[in-house]
Amino acid sequence: MIQPAFCSAWNWDARPFPTFPVLSSIWGDAGNWAAGNWLNGKGPFLPPPIPDGVLALTTPFSFPSLSGVAFSVHKRPSFSTRVASHVSGREVRVPFYAVTLYEFELTIEGLDSTGAFPGLGVNSLQALMGLYLQCQGQFGTFLYVDPTDNTQAIFISTTPATADGITTVYTLNRTLGLGANIETEPVSWITGTPVVRDNGAAAGTFTVTAPNTITFTTAPLSGHAITATCTYAFHCRFLDDQEDFENIMNGLWQLQSLKFRSVKP
Repeated sequence: MIQPAFCSAWNWDARPFPTFPVLSSIWGDAGNWAAGNWLNGKGPFLPPPIPDGVLALTTPFSFPSLSGVAFSVHKRPSFSTRVASHVSGREVRVPFYAVTLYEFELTIEGLDSTGAFPGLGVNSLQALMGLYLQCQGQFGTFLYVDPTDNTQAIFISTTPATADGITTVYTLNRTLGLGANIETEPVSWITGTPVVRDNGAAAGTFTVTAPNTITFTTAPLSGHAITATCTYAFHCRFLDDQEDFENIMNGLWQLQSLKFRSVKP
């Protein structure tokens, strides 16, 4: 049952009296109704702004080769999962990441700043600090070649794995694991020139497109299996906006902890 005494009505088309009957050019309901302010609650009508174009993907900076990196080196695969627990003890879990993100932590015991310690790489301090300054801390990105994880040496399927006669763009993958516990995921950033096979034979002409795809000049024939090997780097950013470079003797520096993580392609 509806009790009228407790009902109220609100009219969003609350045009001002007595102005709107007089200013028919703005508020009129007759021939000008389509342009009147009453139609969408505001006026005059403005076309939506043109969206920004897609930014061109430029090659990031490169992490320098450092001889002073000491053990231990930390590498942390990371995910993001929403877990909803119920009173019964059951759970509902929803993964948010489509691909694994990796966090790295390096201890750098020696950096040369004067050329007095060439075994550490001449001016290795300037190389690393220069990269950090170029990236402006967490803002910029760079390519890190993990000495233990930078090559997919065995031919594996691309994404998509089988040609349809139309598709020309394929994503290169890497595998990590052993036996039944093998994970396949896109490489972060292709380095060098991949070796690609089309149904077991050398593939036709293709170009490499950053960060991790190849584009064939002519689409492979439908039903053909596309496989590839490649070398790769991790596309990363620093995890801190401040780093503590320590000068431990003349011309010799160290960095107790340097943390960075991969970013999604």
